[in-house]
Amino acid sequence: TPLTQAVHSPETRKSFTAGVPMHRYGSTDEIAAAVSFLAADDSSYITGHVVPVDGGFVAAGILDI
Repeated sequence: TPLTQAVHSPETRKSFTAGVPMHRYGSTDEIAAAVSFLAADDSSYITGHVVPVDGGFVAAGILDI
């Protein structure tokens, strides 16, 4: 997004995406789809969990949440 582009230099983007298993930033549509699912009745039985929508960043072990 324009906000991310303003905050992350090309070097920062390259370093960040190198650590993400999908090797790219997520799109606003991908984030919105996850939010839409979690807000819908189809997810009504999901409770008390963190659902990272991060292209595998957390699963890669980079952050300990």
